[in-house]
Amino acid sequence: MKKIIAVLILGVMASCSPKVIMPKQANIDNIATKHPDYTLADAKEGRSLYIQHCATCHGLKRPQDFTEEKWNVLVPAMVKKTNKKAGKEVVDAASSDKILKYVVTMCAAPAGDKK
Repeated sequence: MKKIIAVLILGVMASCSPKVIMPKQANIDNIATKHPDYTLADAKEGRSLYIQHCATCHGLKRPQDFTEEKWNVLVPAMVKKTNKKAGKEVVDAASSDKILKYVVTMCAAPAGDKK
């Protein structure tokens, strides 16, 4: 129970962080050619998963801190590390994909974009 409360507190704290940009429809429109079926709801879910899973081990990075190419390496590596450390699948393939699409979508967001 304490672990669940800690994760929830981390999630709330991270959701208030300016590092974790809230996606907007314009961000989705910018990647529509790459991911035509990707929606704003998908991006918001990816953001929530990013906060939920990534903040448990380290501070959250701003999506703009890395390029798309770097995120394409980092996210799968971190998912693999997380699952291995837990001894089970904590982040499944669908969640990993949503996290990756969120950070890749938002890494191109203008620097002035906040929450």
